[in-house]
Amino acid sequence: MGLDWNALEKLSKEVEKDAKGASGSIIAEWAILKAGEEVAIKLLPPTDGMNGSFFQKKMTYKIGGKYCTSKASFGDSCIIAETIADFGNLNDPDVDKLMDNWKVFSRRPQVTYLLPALLLKADGDTYTVNEPIILELKPDTLQAILLIVSNPKMRRKCGNDDSIMSRERGYPVILTPKGKKKLLVTNDIEPFDTSGEEFEKYYEKPPNVLRFIYAQMKSDAHLESIVANFFDEEDIIDDDGSTKKEYLDRLAAIIEAAAPEGEEEEKEEEDTPPVKKRKTTRRVKKVLEGKTLPDTKGKTRNLMDDVENLDD
Repeated sequence: MGLDWNALEKLSKEVEKDAKGASGSIIAEWAILKAGEEVAIKLLPPTDGMNGSFFQKKMTYKIGGKYCTSKASFGDSCIIAETIADFGNLNDPDVDKLMDNWKVFSRRPQVTYLLPALLLKADGDTYTVNEPIILELKPDTLQAILLIVSNPKMRRKCGNDDSIMSRERGYPVILTPKGKKKLLVTNDIEPFDTSGEEFEKYYEKPPNVLRFIYAQMKSDAHLESIVANFFDEEDIIDDDGSTKKEYLDRLAAIIEAAAPEGEEEEKEEEDTPPVKKRKTTRRVKKVLEGKTLPDTKGKTRNLMDDVENLDD
């Protein structure tokens, strides 16, 4: 699926609005900033369900130290926001005190943007692909990327349809830490051709941003109980997996509808994936396996706790 430039223009205005009020540490971006060394990527085109955009907004609340993904990420009503408002309307000094504890609670969701990309490694005067990844970036960083993608001169160089995502003529994006809080976003001076057969696997099955986020979705009853537990020590209701299944089924329907006639989408092993509790250790799995994330100079560092490989 190629870029939808009309949709991208509308979404760019939303990103600009989010960028003005953005703050806080972001998973992958925070790791790059902490490492202090630049990273090179090549953006991947939109996948089915992304409506012609190469990024997806994600809204996350921090409740008692737990991170909860909001349905508002997809324009749906958010039980977290509604429950927080209900407790806020109590005008209870104890509740207000808890709400002000920013270390474990956020009144408003943290806004980030997720996008699929190829992680690159410098190889002489060119690059090699290290692996496909999903980046989670702050709004102001994505805004800087959008300025490159939509630049008329860049679009003419690469071809208007895909801009810097063009497999043959697309340019790598360089993310360079400037201090502890900001990434400088630039593009390389030379394109990186990924039109060869050896790169086909990355484009045939790119990281699916929507599937990644949908897999984190929890039921309204579970999320409401997490908020109630934080403020009133009520019992937390187990997640039944219904919301996760609802969103994954929605994505499967979109992918099936987009598949060429007579060509069936490859099915997962199970129609309904088993509900799994997300463990912190899963995010450092690659570090435990001794894998590292290369920078553009060929050095390595442990950042894999901030990158999810979506081969499965």
